[in-house]
Order: sequence, then C-alpha cells, then structure tokens
Amino acid sequence: MPALSGFLWLISYWLIGEVVIHVTALPISSGVIGMLLLCVTLAIRGRVPGSIAAAAQPLIALLAMLIMPGVVGVFFIIGELAGQWSAILIALVLGTLLSVFTTLGCLNASSDSLMSNDSSLLALLTTTPLFAVGLTLTAYLVGNGLFQRLKRPSWLPAILIAALLLAGALALIGLPYATYQQGATWLTVLLGPATVALGMPLYQQLPRIVELWRPLAICLPIAAALAAFYSLAIAWLLGSSNTILASIAAKSVTAPIAIGITEQLGGTVALLLGALLITGVITIPCVSLAARILHIDDERLIGFALGLNGHAIGTVRAFELSPTAGAFASLGMSLTGIFTAVLLPLAWRLLGMGG
Repeated sequence: MPALSGFLWLISYWLIGEVVIHVTALPISSGVIGMLLLCVTLAIRGRVPGSIAAAAQPLIALLAMLIMPGVVGVFFIIGELAGQWSAILIALVLGTLLSVFTTLGCLNASSDSLMSNDSSLLALLTTTPLFAVGLTLTAYLVGNGLFQRLKRPSWLPAILIAALLLAGALALIGLPYATYQQGATWLTVLLGPATVALGMPLYQQLPRIVELWRPLAICLPIAAALAAFYSLAIAWLLGSSNTILASIAAKSVTAPIAIGITEQLGGTVALLLGALLITGVITIPCVSLAARILHIDDERLIGFALGLNGHAIGTVRAFELSPTAGAFASLGMSLTGIFTAVLLPLAWRLLGMGG
C-alpha cells in the first residue's frame, strides 16, 4: 500500500533525525531535522512521490490531535497554581497579541520594501493503550464535529473543544492523568513522523518561500525573540516566580523542542503544555485581528505568523486557510524552534536566571 510505504519513509527520516541529534547533541527535535532533510530530498528529486503524499497528508491533518495527550494535563494542575493563574493568563494572552502584531508588522514592512465507578473495569481497560488512544480519538472527532457545527469560530478551535472534552471524560471516569498519558504515548510518538511530513508542503512551496527570504530572515530573529520576551516581561512584572517564567518561556515553540528547553531552564513541563495550548488557541484570533488592522491579506505572511507564534495549533489553522499558508506556517514553526532552542538557554544564563 502506498500510504504504508510513505509512512515508512517518514519514520526513516525521523530516525535519521534521531541519529543526528544523538551524534551532534543539537538542541532541536528529530522531527524538525527530518522535516528539513525531507524537504531537501524532494527538492533534489524535483517531485513528491505518491506514497509520501498519501502518508503525509493525513498526518498533517491530525497534527493538532497528536499534541492533545500532553496539553490536556494543564487541567489537572490548576490547583497547584492557585493565585498565579491571572498573571500566567495575562502574560500569555497579552504577550501573544503583542508578538503577533510584531511579527505581522515586521513582515508587512519588510515585504513592502519587498463514566462508570467500577474501578476494576477501569483498571482492566487501561491495561492496554488502546483505551487511551480510543478516548483521545473520540474526543478529537466529537470536538471537531462541534467545531464544524459552531461554524468554525476562530476563538474556539477544535483542539480546545477536544481537550476540554477529554479532560472532562478523564475526571468523570476517575482515570488519573498519569495513567492516561502513559497509554496515549502511542499517539505522541507519531508527532515525530507528523513533523517530518511537513517537509512535503515546505518543498511544494519552496519557490514562493525563496521570493520572501529577505523579510523572513529579517523578521524571524526579532519576532521569535519578542515572542518569548513579551510574555516573560509581563509575567515578571506581575510577580511570577522563576519556575513559572521558565515554564512559559518557550510558549511559542513546537512541543518536542519546547519540552527540552523547559527542562533545561528548570520549568514545569505540565505548565508549559498548558501554555502551549493557550498560546496556540489565542494566536488564531490575534492573527486575524492583526491582519485586519494592518491590512494584510497575503496568505504567506499570515501563515508565517501563525506558525511562528502558534506552533502546531497555528500551523493546523494555516493549512485550513491554504497549502501556501500551511507551508509558510511550517517554516515559521520550525525556524522559531531552532532559533529559540539555541538562544533562549544562553540568554537565560546570561541574565542569571538559571537554577
């Protein structure tokens, strides 16, 4: 079957990325390495094999679902951060809004110039990871169905609806989050091949990306740095602790890279994943608002802003707009991850915030 053959290719590039990371100790996820290698390979070949397209397209469509097992954990640490959520939310929402306006403003300026209480039954069901996987798939499908019924509101994306449904289901049946997460590992493993799959649309839009290389090269360092700075500055002014600051610093970075950065800074991964969810959700309406105010209708700039600020959730939204927007979002997401992984820990140590 072509799809299985293509999936094997995606896994192979992901594993090559794992080898590269192991040998070089680069602070980048193997999925991003594999994505860039796949894009280079396709550029050399000059075409996308049907088998890779058959495997890549469904994985890209499910990218948001694959991060659900991680982000739903934020609903189970709410009590641990009592009294600090207002500062966290203000920092994430206001920081993301400022970051989006900075990204689009910079790009625009540059482009102008250019259920049951039976615990024994629950224990039996959770002996296999299929229960957690099935629960996640059900929440995702129901959430996506509700999203369509509500006429696809930008302020309430399908991933947020699904995460809320999943958290409610876990609380209702009394399944500990740690137990669920262990079973759902099968899904999160697919994040690697799914990230690699983004290399296909990246290659397909390569000529259009080359056209904008100057604005992208100018704006990426500025926008990526300020994406972290805005929220950190606001949270610091509101009196947040170093642990919280370390946990939200990588809030605009794709999950596999963000987790490594947060562990390096001494933050809490559960809070980081919650920050990723909030940032991804709030980025979508913020980009729409900023694009209207700044009179930007170029889907390349909008896609890049969605990926740079909203990581995987923003990238999924960009693909809903158009393949071109999705490709630019993939580029923004991957380059922001690389840039942040290299420079954020260094800046953290220079500022004396390391633990």
